Amino acid sequence: MDELPCKKRKRTKRSVPKEDTKREYEHLSPEQVQALGGTKWRERRCRYHTELLRDGEHIHKLAYSYEDALVNERWRVAQGGTTIAQRRAAAKKRLADNEAKRAQDCAMHGGTCALERNTLVKIRDFVRHKRTAGGICFHINPDFCEADSTYRTSGMGPDAWLEMQLKVTTERKTSAGTPRWEFQNIGGYPEGMLVVCACDDKMWVFDGSELKKSSLKITEGGKWDKRLTMEGLYARLVQRCAAVQSGTTLYKSEHTFRSVSHSLERWGIDQYVRFFYKGFAPIEDELYDAGREADLEKALDERKTVSGDQTVSFPIDEQNGKTDVVIGAKMQYKTAQRNAGRSGWHVNMQIRQGKDAKGPIRANTYREGDNDFYVVVAPQGVDERPLFWRIPEKEMIEHNLVGDGELLGSFSVYEADSTVNAPANGWTKKYQLIER
Repeated sequence: MDELPCKKRKRTKRSVPKEDTKREYEHLSPEQVQALGGTKWRERRCRYHTELLRDGEHIHKLAYSYEDALVNERWRVAQGGTTIAQRRAAAKKRLADNEAKRAQDCAMHGGTCALERNTLVKIRDFVRHKRTAGGICFHINPDFCEADSTYRTSGMGPDAWLEMQLKVTTERKTSAGTPRWEFQNIGGYPEGMLVVCACDDKMWVFDGSELKKSSLKITEGGKWDKRLTMEGLYARLVQRCAAVQSGTTLYKSEHTFRSVSHSLERWGIDQYVRFFYKGFAPIEDELYDAGREADLEKALDERKTVSGDQTVSFPIDEQNGKTDVVIGAKMQYKTAQRNAGRSGWHVNMQIRQGKDAKGPIRANTYREGDNDFYVVVAPQGVDERPLFWRIPEKEMIEHNLVGDGELLGSFSVYEADSTVNAPANGWTKKYQLIER
């Protein structure tokens, strides 16, 4: 065993050949691997690695046999290191301690996502009911796009769209006796994108370039209070389409995100459709003609694939829900990251559940029935095919990754031809998808 302070790390001679260490590890049972606790197996170097932060200094211990690794793990715990069970218990307690505060915050500020989606659906339904041939075609974008929706008229030409972003508030406030409405995260949208602020049946419409600050306060009777009804909003959309002939494309609008993680997730969905269904089929030009608005909207709600044996739809009834896409079944996509220093890919199952004095709190909240499959996408190098795993919900439930009670926050996936033992997550090998 070797103890290596971080500042004095140096190469040490192995006490056991690599082949012997690896062979021993591959024959460990799941219980034996779990007993290693915070001591990690490093596949590339075929050794066990124990790390402890003590008095501001990282101390590393290396072992080349299972027994030595257990000794190092007991040393780590004795020096104040925590076990997996202790860390899980601490995370559970932190979540429970914050439960009352989160419930209060949700009661005061929650429901905005649902309200925003309900308002957007109302606008869509009104537009579709109001229009005549050649009128507005209205489409709700998938979650997390910079624009919530796109719209157009037949006079704009094929695949020319304009964008709209919706902001909502749940109540009217009063300042010094004067009513006002407050909207958050309102700035930073590009010129040409309409930003619609709504509260109940009242709406205010701005160009993205008008809003420079992160919040907007509209005082009743003030300079910003130029409210519209639903009829007025429809007229504004028609006017905007008549003034702009080109706009953006639907692909660009649906692939512009404010978060890299969301952009990467959409990339994973596109790659999955590409490799297993030969990609999305293009929208026929004739659907952009006057009088075909309803047909175009239906084609966008249920995208055809080139292979023709499946359609793809993005859920629009719920905003920020737990289902990313429906491709014959409900699917949740997870982007995996290469495990540092060892084989396999790490998959995070946690989502944000409020925050406390220490910062954001995250937990796994996926329940039975949320999805039919969980699709893991592992990006490879540039121009290389990504790796895919499609895991049934029942398998996720069996391994305590979906369901009720205390769930695991993450797991690893392994390639089908991997020779790694992986006693805890080796079951994932059989769910890797091979390009057909």
